[in-house]
Amino acid sequence: MTDEPRDALFEEMERVKIRFIAAYEKLLRKGLITEEDFEDILDALDRIDELSDEELERRLARFKKIAPLNEPT
Repeated sequence: MTDEPRDALFEEMERVKIRFIAAYEKLLRKGLITEEDFEDILDALDRIDELSDEELERRLARFKKIAPLNEPT
């Protein structure tokens, strides 16, 4: 049995995490989130496999109302 599907899924998950981190770094640079918020996001993403869907949703939900990243600065 090969681990290729599992490896591909892991790699895709890591790419998604990197995109989330980049997006939240941009929000931090724009002053739309605090350093504490950013650290909480990093912790949630690092522990994504350990958190329930509900816990992950709770931790990230407060950022849903932030302006889209592609709006002019």
